Amino acid sequence: MNTKKIGLFISSCRKEKGLTQKQLADYIGVSDKSVSKWERGINLTESSLFIPLCETLDIQVQELLLGEHIEKNELLNKSNELLVDLSKQQNLESFTFLKFSIFFLLLPLILIYIGKIPSLVENLPFLRLYAPFTLIWGLIKIIEALLNKKAYFGYFLVTSLSLFLLYLHD
Repeated sequence: MNTKKIGLFISSCRKEKGLTQKQLADYIGVSDKSVSKWERGINLTESSLFIPLCETLDIQVQELLLGEHIEKNELLNKSNELLVDLSKQQNLESFTFLKFSIFFLLLPLILIYIGKIPSLVENLPFLRLYAPFTLIWGLIKIIEALLNKKAYFGYFLVTSLSLFLLYLHD
């Protein structure tokens, strides 16, 4: 989703309705600074505000997410494209997590198992090199997941393992 395009679309729809940023903000229960950030493309409104925003601007949610007006006969096609794009984005995030997990967590364990690294206890310093990176990455991802109201259990596991490795150092 292109936040700049969506922001310009919100701005043009608001102006078409003859509303100020303050009036739009009051209708949907946010600050005018939030509306300003949306219109400048800095961030996108929370999903819980999509419907009130769309009702106020007399647009469809699909139009909001695409950042353009859609003819009624194209609405279904555009909706399907939007769902596919959102699914691809979610799959990319899952794949990134999988790659990170394999590299930073499973690779050292596999090397220990096949004997390239003699033992876990002897090479704990090797594993602890990964711990600060996985800890910071996991905490960032947990915060992102909480802000976006997504699942964070996998990131919690990564962070917990990192803390455990750092604890073993002392």
